[in-house]
Amino acid sequence: MSPELRPIARSALRLKVGKWYYVTRRYGEWMFGGVKFAKRRTADPLPSIVAKHRTPLLRKLGDSDMQLQRNKIVNLQAALPRLDGILLHPGETLSYWRLLGKPTRRKGYVNGMVLFCGEVRKGLAGGLCQLSNLIYWMTLHTGLTVTERHRHSYDVFPDARRTQPFGSGATCSYNYLDLRIKNRTSSIYQLRLSMDDEYLYGAWHAEQPERYRYEVRERNHRMTQEPWGGYVRHNELYRDVYTADGEWLLAEEIAENHALMMYSPLLQEPSGEAGEVGEKLRGRHTIRLDGPMKSRKVGKTVPFDFILQRFFPSGCWEIEQGHSGWNNTTRFVRADGRRWVLRIYETHKDEDKVRFEHRLLEKLNEVNLSFRVPRPAACSDRNTIVRLEDGTERLACLFAYLEGERPAEGNAAAAQSLGEATAELIYALGKLNLTEAAAYAPYYEMESSYPWCTPDKVARFCEEAPVEFAEEAKALRFIGEELNAFRAFLPRFRTLPHQLIHGDINFSNCLTAPDNTDRIGSILDFEFCTRDLRAMEIAVVVSGFLDADNGREMIHAFLRGAGSRVRLSPEEAEAIPHLIRLRTLDVFLHFLNRYFDGVDGIAVLKEQTTSASSNLRKLNEESEWLATAVEALY
Repeated sequence: MSPELRPIARSALRLKVGKWYYVTRRYGEWMFGGVKFAKRRTADPLPSIVAKHRTPLLRKLGDSDMQLQRNKIVNLQAALPRLDGILLHPGETLSYWRLLGKPTRRKGYVNGMVLFCGEVRKGLAGGLCQLSNLIYWMTLHTGLTVTERHRHSYDVFPDARRTQPFGSGATCSYNYLDLRIKNRTSSIYQLRLSMDDEYLYGAWHAEQPERYRYEVRERNHRMTQEPWGGYVRHNELYRDVYTADGEWLLAEEIAENHALMMYSPLLQEPSGEAGEVGEKLRGRHTIRLDGPMKSRKVGKTVPFDFILQRFFPSGCWEIEQGHSGWNNTTRFVRADGRRWVLRIYETHKDEDKVRFEHRLLEKLNEVNLSFRVPRPAACSDRNTIVRLEDGTERLACLFAYLEGERPAEGNAAAAQSLGEATAELIYALGKLNLTEAAAYAPYYEMESSYPWCTPDKVARFCEEAPVEFAEEAKALRFIGEELNAFRAFLPRFRTLPHQLIHGDINFSNCLTAPDNTDRIGSILDFEFCTRDLRAMEIAVVVSGFLDADNGREMIHAFLRGAGSRVRLSPEEAEAIPHLIRLRTLDVFLHFLNRYFDGVDGIAVLKEQTTSASSNLRKLNEESEWLATAVEALY
């Protein structure tokens, strides 16, 4: 049951005495409460970024005076140095107001916008709630614990480009409405804050990668008309907790929000659509905003609705679970009478990389190929990329759905068809002339491709495996030896023919034709397309068939198909066994870098270590046979 939010009129004396009481009580708590507060700081950032977010400095809110927002920027400039770099050690509590201190004009604060009993007023240090809101939202995406947070009692302005759920902020008023965050983990955290002309930026750093991933969502979002005549907005916040591998673990309750609305809930939304009017519920007129999937309203599910509204302004779509790989999250979407594939990139936030991929796909869609490739969809502003504003700043895009199924493991006929399609793609990519620079370095530049994997760090990890990798110690030593021995080959690759390549072709990135499961109908996931050795395209596919039960049969079939469409030089063909070794080592470094960067957990790296060791041993056993098999290519 929601609380009674009918406004209560209080005299000026009552308000003044009440504030004095709560402020004094908080001072006493600071002195005698026994809380270990965070106070140490450093300018050197801790290595792992576990959460970050940004919010615009200027937003038009109703008919409020924009000068108050400009003054807010002055107040934020005064506040940031007192919080930036603060370290939160295990067992410590960060207190927003204890670190900021009492705002005064001598400290550089000016009058900004404050909310008092639902009214917009001028007040000293107004606007600092934007900072507490940012810190609270980021904290919800970490393993830290919020021990004190106060919700806004009034919902003053209609949603204006809202990208976070209603009620996901933290109001503050010196010093009794505080934001407190306790570190109950074993890792040190660090708060970093900055701003430029447009945005307020924040990030939580840590000395160790985050073990879990969090997504904040809302449910039961509604507006009710109370018996006394006012309208109240309600929702519940919770967060889904995932392992670093992307496995869902549980849903945690965060907060229940109720706020008195200071505007009519039946005003039209910015899109021009009014909220859905629901049934009479316990004597209250209820406006439900979280209706059935087929007519879902904007911004009520994070992050999918925020993305899809950019592509489908009508707000009507259905979302289905999709296959998600190591590098992205996927959902299938039904909208505008068609099916689509929604992708969220999980491993990087670099728009240039995605833009290069999309430009290449646009060019390939102009080529007459025997198979299909993805076609990026453009949203209302003609951009094909959407950046999330849920605290992660991930990138997302939408593709037209391609019919088909993944080829069956061990299907030699499909392997031969893949060889033919791969050769056709090699020819098509070799003819493309893109002015944009490729985002990824060639495979043989692996020493510079993974910033967390310096040679010395990798060598130490492989030679002296951490205790949690004790079972993989032998495999890691073997991989380390292979890496050291292989480095001598890297300079030789630079003399071989180069061109654009897909770089990650395998059965999991392909679909069979709808009418023939033995024929490749689509090649997907051009995310890692770059300029590299032409022969690397062949080596990548062959490396994926090495550990198949019928590996030799699959490789023979693939090379037979590829050899029927493309011819390599003898030097290129002879390099393929070495390039397969390069591919295997590169995949290991890719996942080791993700582990060091906090993207993946221990279980993923254990699995990849075992796989890399097994593939390298298999390659050593099959090296003579492979040298003969690749003769089909020249």
